[in-house]
Amino acid sequence: AFACCGYGQPLTMIDLLGYTLMSFSTLCAAPAFTGPGLARKTRLWFIANGLLAPFLLLQVYWPGLIYVGALWLVTFPAAMLCLALLFRRPRTGS
Repeated sequence: AFACCGYGQPLTMIDLLGYTLMSFSTLCAAPAFTGPGLARKTRLWFIANGLLAPFLLLQVYWPGLIYVGALWLVTFPAAMLCLALLFRRPRTGS
């Protein structure tokens, strides 16, 4: 069923590895955002996106996981929007 989509092809595997590493990196970066409000929302979106990493990687073996991995289309933009808003705020302190 997924033969037309390139599953099992080397470039598809490289693509999935890239998305997996990108999601895993957001999980690793999540603890950097401390505090309430927008920082908390950013941290939660980073965690949500990072938790998708195994599902993205395992699509190589189980293509049906694309339905879970597709949540990346929501979590990643939301995480990046929160990050942009957080960085846009004026800094306090020295």
